[in-house]
Amino acid sequence: MLVTADPDLLFAYIDGWYDTQRIRKELGYLSPDEYEAAWHQHQASQTEPELVTPATAR
Repeated sequence: MLVTADPDLLFAYIDGWYDTQRIRKELGYLSPDEYEAAWHQHQASQTEPELVTPATAR
C-alpha cells in the first residue's frame, strides 16, 4: 500500500523536529542556518574556471 503525504505537512514536521538553530560540531560549530548561509556566500564568491582549449593553450 502506497501512502502519500502532503509535502507541506511533511516539511512542517521536519522543520519542527530538526533544530536549525543549535550549533553543531560537524558544521564547524555553526548552526545549520549559519552553515548554509556561509556555503551560499562561498559559492557566490567563486569564479568559473577558465576553459582551456587547444587554441587558447598556446
